[in-house]
Amino acid sequence: MTANEMRTFVRTLALLVGDLVLNDDPVWEFYLLLRDIVDFMLCRALQVEAISILSKKISEHHRLYCALFNDTLKPKHHNMLHYCTIMTLSGVPSNYACDRFEANHQPSIRDAKATTSRRNIALTLAVKEQLRVAHRLLLGKGLSAVLETGPEAPHSFTDFAILPQDFNDTDISQPKYVNYKGTKYQENSCVILGTDCDGGPLFGIVMHILLILLMRYA
Repeated sequence: MTANEMRTFVRTLALLVGDLVLNDDPVWEFYLLLRDIVDFMLCRALQVEAISILSKKISEHHRLYCALFNDTLKPKHHNMLHYCTIMTLSGVPSNYACDRFEANHQPSIRDAKATTSRRNIALTLAVKEQLRVAHRLLLGKGLSAVLETGPEAPHSFTDFAILPQDFNDTDISQPKYVNYKGTKYQENSCVILGTDCDGGPLFGIVMHILLILLMRYA
């Protein structure tokens, strides 16, 4: 699994199989403890007092790991002991995570898997990366556009009460889809709007996509 797939799996496992697990299952308690630690690490803001709670959860996680799986702690478990100190000095990790930079390794990983020879594989990957950069420079193309739009669909804006009265049809287009920062949105797509009062996800359905000059609404 990729890091994003593993993160999603850990956070949604309770929804997938939670109803099949016994209430007093010790391994399940271990999983719930791990999920709490993951939630602490991924939150956008955290009270200073919560760091001590995280420290206790990490200690309990390590104790259960040794007791349940009859195994010794690994180096990554030792790294977890430093989480609280780092968060005290630098804040929550989500503000300085390197996930998106790690994603840049994917092209080289695909090249390594497609290359049958392992002789000087580092040189092979370096040449392939240089060829990609050269191709980009020859095309005169920089970073991909933040917003890409699909073909325009037939539209009538008379039923959109949300639009200002001074807008006319020439100011507005209604594409069939938009690709914004790598995510494709189209009619009837399900998107997350935020969280509800219980902290759960709040979903919405895209009904229409409108582009209004330089202002974009969906």
